[in-house]
Amino acid sequence: MEWLNALLFLACPLMMIFMMLGGHGHGGGHGKKAHLEHSHGMHKRIQKLEEENQRLKKRLDAFDKYDQKKTS
Repeated sequence: MEWLNALLFLACPLMMIFMMLGGHGHGGGHGKKAHLEHSHGMHKRIQKLEEENQRLKKRLDAFDKYDQKKTS
């Protein structure tokens, strides 16, 4: 019966380690917040790139019009 007590005593910390590594224990929620922040940052970056793409398209159109006038 003594070995059963020792086994239960050792099982508790081992389970805690497995739970923490699996993200279900203390600090497991921090990963979700970091993921949301990363997603928000990526959304902002995509938005900036789309705006820059629009500006570059306008500049390219203006250059094409200038080039057409110059060659005409």
